[in-house]
Amino acid sequence: MMRKWVEWERETKKLYQEMYKELYDIGEIAAAEKIKYYICAVDEELKHAEKKFIKLETIDYNINTIISW
Repeated sequence: MMRKWVEWERETKKLYQEMYKELYDIGEIAAAEKIKYYICAVDEELKHAEKKFIKLETIDYNINTIISW
């Protein structure tokens, strides 16, 4: 499930970046800037998801360790 969360965040970021570029290229700067806000938000969420994923992978999802957190 953690892996799917990270993948979803990466795909979302990629989609938003493509939308940003397309809007910027056609001169829709205000709309592109709005999308840029979402790119930054997703980027932060992605960092959080990746960090949590690595942490859980490192402990091999050991339930005792997770409970102690």
